[in-house]
Amino acid sequence: MEPEEFADLLEASINEEYDTEKIVVKVLNGDKAKWIKKCADIAPMYYQLDRFHVFKAIIRQK
Repeated sequence: MEPEEFADLLEASINEEYDTEKIVVKVLNGDKAKWIKKCADIAPMYYQLDRFHVFKAIIRQK
């Protein structure tokens, strides 16, 4: 699946499930993969590293 397709599906799922007029900020969690970061650029949302990969990065630095 291309990032554009994923971003469209993600937006459609959010619109179906939530009252989007009340959403102030959307955050997409990911694993540093280029395609997931690109989704955050396509859809109006912020990207951040997910918890698993944050903890993994912390453990690697010890």
